[in-house]
Amino acid sequence: MVWNLSFSFVDLSHNQIRGKLPMSLQFSSLGYLILRSNRLEGPIPSLPNMLLALDLSEILYQDPSSHQSRTCRSEIPSELGRLAYLQFLDLAHNNLTGSIPRSFDNFSAMIYHTIHNYDGKGFSVDERTFTAFDYNNNLLVVIQGEEYQYSTTIYLLKIMDLSENNLSGQIPEEIVALVLLRSLNLSGNHLNGSIPEMIGDMHSLESLDLSLNELQGAIPQTLSALTFLNYLNFSYNNLSGRIPTGNQLSTLDNPSIYIGNAYLCGPPTGKNCIENETMPNDVGDDYPDGSVSTWPYLSMGLGFVAVCGILIFKESWSSIYFQMIDRLYDKLYVMIAISLRRLNRKMQG
Repeated sequence: MVWNLSFSFVDLSHNQIRGKLPMSLQFSSLGYLILRSNRLEGPIPSLPNMLLALDLSEILYQDPSSHQSRTCRSEIPSELGRLAYLQFLDLAHNNLTGSIPRSFDNFSAMIYHTIHNYDGKGFSVDERTFTAFDYNNNLLVVIQGEEYQYSTTIYLLKIMDLSENNLSGQIPEEIVALVLLRSLNLSGNHLNGSIPEMIGDMHSLESLDLSLNELQGAIPQTLSALTFLNYLNFSYNNLSGRIPTGNQLSTLDNPSIYIGNAYLCGPPTGKNCIENETMPNDVGDDYPDGSVSTWPYLSMGLGFVAVCGILIFKESWSSIYFQMIDRLYDKLYVMIAISLRRLNRKMQG
């Protein structure tokens, strides 16, 4: 397979292409690279700086000898942050590990409408940019299982899909700094920590999926600022506290959005919130780092030792204590015997 020709749009999706990804894909004028659903392997290669759209989703390689699925097993390279013009990134359904790179806040096209080149000249990401490519300007995009065909409106796409990988760590604030994103899908990973408060700054967001992770803490009230949001999924995490309300959130009232979070309360879960209710991630008797305080257990142990010591060394108190226990036992025995006899009579009658 030849990787060093001059193309502006490369779409080899849904083929049976096998082999390793090259270390570098430095097409001189490449704007779109779509390799979705092939059988390639290896780390994500070095890519041209002018790339606008990158789809490496479902790059699955099946090794017949080992009967094990392999994907582009690697971490997401921080070098992707060099792609200042990138505004469509799909790395879903692979075996990518590690954390989400903090260099993602260098995706300038997902933050600004105008990007400045190294020489200081402005570069506008608009319809003229995309129609300049020698292609029929059609791009198939899958969002939440729905297929969308974009043509003359490709320049409006601002999408990131990192779902169904093995990514870990927290959601970096650099992700929520991408304020022009319209769709963000981080579902099906092992992301932990809390949802960043700054998520409310992503005013263009229409679709947000953080389901099937290990996120903790409260859902930020700032989420109510996302007035264009029409799809939301926080299911199957460890979120807790009152679900925020207001603005567009009032229309997202399907309980399945929050299912699998036992400590969430308020509409639309049907579970009332209790003031001062202790949540699993509350500090309470625990330390801020999550370790458990030993004081409750130490207090119980000291109390038990104190009572036993008194009973052993104070003979008169010991005698009184055990006499009280004997009388209590006799009373309980009589009460149980009478109750059983009455129950027996009722059953016979």
